[in-house]
Amino acid sequence: MIKRLSIFDIASALENDPNANWSRVGALALAEWLDNYMAANDELDIVAVRSVYSEYDTWDEWAEVYGITGDELGLTPEEMSEEPDEEEPPRFRAMREYVLQKATYIEHSEGVIVESY
Repeated sequence: MIKRLSIFDIASALENDPNANWSRVGALALAEWLDNYMAANDELDIVAVRSVYSEYDTWDEWAEVYGITGDELGLTPEEMSEEPDEEEPPRFRAMREYVLQKATYIEHSEGVIVESY
């Protein structure tokens, strides 16, 4: 018997992976993304998923982990240190554009998931 995994099956498998640290919201966002890109006969390999995708609370956390500087993003020190308010700081847009040149990202209400590159 072959069972097609639902989005909730995928999210549950991700969330229950003892070697990953997906938030509930992040697991669901990634599951929805995977569901859109998996072929009907693809198997879910949570080891591969955790090896390729990482979740960050903020774009700033991602930049810190990857060592991304304002120079790489074409931003001034002032633009890099601008605090978020009602309007999104330019650095977040620059970070998205930077990632899209190399990989995929998935934003959700509690953070961002970025494909390793």
